[in-house]
Amino acid sequence: MRISARNLKDTLVVDLRDLVQPGGGVTTFRLFVSFDAVVQYDRQTWRLGARTYSGSTRARCRVRLTLDCEALTKFEKGKKILPDAVFRLRVVKSDLAYDNLVVEHTAGVGGEAAKVLGDAVIGGMRQWKPSLERNLRDRANAAIVKAADTKEVRVNLLDLFSSKEQ
Repeated sequence: MRISARNLKDTLVVDLRDLVQPGGGVTTFRLFVSFDAVVQYDRQTWRLGARTYSGSTRARCRVRLTLDCEALTKFEKGKKILPDAVFRLRVVKSDLAYDNLVVEHTAGVGGEAAKVLGDAVIGGMRQWKPSLERNLRDRANAAIVKAADTKEVRVNLLDLFSSKEQ
């Protein structure tokens, strides 16, 4: 499955919310990101080295991602006279969602037929296997939190004030 942005310069929305500084150099905030996307799903089934099925589905949707973040700023003794400034950013919670899902092409058909077929399949899956979508979202959210785990930048304050001319 591949998800890619669609017309990002016109559809991207980024919003910083709930900025709180509880103290100790910690700042928490919620980052909201939303954009239009194209979803391409390719599936192949192979048995004993022979391909028995190959199909693809293309859809469009609006992706919504809410990230609960924590930024930490602190100073630590470094190797030089002035301390090191340490900046840490991590995502503590992710909530990935989507809306306006429209199937554009599936099972060799496009247009209105693909939309009707896609709506039927999605509706059936939500009715008979509701855990499938929830499990996929849970896995995606866990992957986002893991990928955005603590990232640290360390800068010595003396390096900020010194200029190296060449």
